[in-house]
Amino acid sequence: MKTMLKARVLWGLCGMVALVAFGGLLTAVAAAPSRASVSVTEDGEVVIKSAVVFQVIGPTFIVRTNWGQMYIRWIVRTDKDTRILRRWSGTANLGEIKQGDVLDIEGTLLPGADTLNIVAKTIRNVSLDNEDNNLLSGKVLSVEAAAGRFSVASREKGTAVVQLSTSTVMMKGLLALPLEKLAPGDIILSAVGDYHFPTKTLRAREVAVYQDSSVFKPRNFQGKLKSLYSTSLPTSMTVTIENENKDYVLYLSEKTEVWNKRRQPTSLNRFVLGDTVRFYGAIRETDLSAVDAQVVRNLDL
Repeated sequence: MKTMLKARVLWGLCGMVALVAFGGLLTAVAAAPSRASVSVTEDGEVVIKSAVVFQVIGPTFIVRTNWGQMYIRWIVRTDKDTRILRRWSGTANLGEIKQGDVLDIEGTLLPGADTLNIVAKTIRNVSLDNEDNNLLSGKVLSVEAAAGRFSVASREKGTAVVQLSTSTVMMKGLLALPLEKLAPGDIILSAVGDYHFPTKTLRAREVAVYQDSSVFKPRNFQGKLKSLYSTSLPTSMTVTIENENKDYVLYLSEKTEVWNKRRQPTSLNRFVLGDTVRFYGAIRETDLSAVDAQVVRNLDL
């Protein structure tokens, strides 16, 4: 049967290890949390909890397990088979481990070494509270445009905060969407970035917002003529839709039909600013203020 040597059995090693190599650097590293523990089997299998990184030397780390003023110093070696994990979930890179980080380590003692050398099988970096390339989706609960964030009832993490930066790309359909245009009730198809578990915050790199495709189906509009670029086709005109309090730019092609109120062909040179114009067409997916008009009727002619 394997005999487990708990941390308190190793107290006698502390004084010896304290004299090795880094005596002048002892004040450089703060004590680890009191939950630090060490287990070693008679086969040399080692489990260390809450070891503090003292020094990083390429793929090798000097770490210490601390209990008040006493500690054990370990040399931790990694190889191509070593798995490096984040605190909660997800993998990490070797380069993300730095001095002062707290590690949970599983590995084996290096045979024949006269110091406590470990070949690590698994290293969990407890100091990495974030999860890279995480995805959230769900309904927007609230928007704080001034703070650059919004909250979402996500399917993956429950209620969470999505924090935007100046480099975050947020799209609604084919259009870039400024945060102030996002509203409670909007559906987030995906928000991708680094998720910070303690604060339940996703630092988003990109956000995709659901766009109702029915918006782009051809329909009737009616408003007041605000401007007319030219009286010959193809041309464009601006019409103010009063019930939407919005201006639309109508793009008329050579095939656009121009009618009077009796649905008879008429000329654009008879149009006067302020006339009531009814038109049928589809909003462009790339510009929500642009309509490709199939029919334009002047109800004042």
